[in-house]
Amino acid sequence: MTRAQNGLTCATMATTTKTLVRARVDGRRKAKAELIFKRYGLTTSEAVNVFLAKVEEVNGMPFDLRPTEPVTPPKSYVGKLWDSLDT
Repeated sequence: MTRAQNGLTCATMATTTKTLVRARVDGRRKAKAELIFKRYGLTTSEAVNVFLAKVEEVNGMPFDLRPTEPVTPPKSYVGKLWDSLDT
């Protein structure tokens, strides 16, 4: 079954059970995200379901989590790592 909303076609599946998901998030981040979801005609709950469906579809995170800039570990960490390779 599909439904059209704001020019997007969303596939819906019949489910037998629903599970409550609770998360603590920054209030400003949630408010900004809700404005974006609203542009797509989605509630926060629907957006979370879209995210979880995509995670399932790609069998992983649906976006790249690598930093945009190279990360240099502190010298103390590099020294400990190097020492651990000597053994």
